[in-house]
Amino acid sequence: MKVKFINVGSNNMNWTANLQSLSFRELERQIKSKGALMSRTLDFIFDEESQKGNIIVGVFRKVGEFEVVETTS
Repeated sequence: MKVKFINVGSNNMNWTANLQSLSFRELERQIKSKGALMSRTLDFIFDEESQKGNIIVGVFRKVGEFEVVETTS
């Protein structure tokens, strides 16, 4: 599946990546590999209906967004 990352981190990085699945590990790996965030307390909130999500650090601080733009069958 193709996932678009939007305004991630203090540098507001944007990129698109092909992921095997929409799992915590896949999302975290993508963010860490880009150097967009160094926080150890990452979390993700995803809305199935809109296919959009938020990237959270700590308990409540939104530091970016992601969106599924293409799924593979």
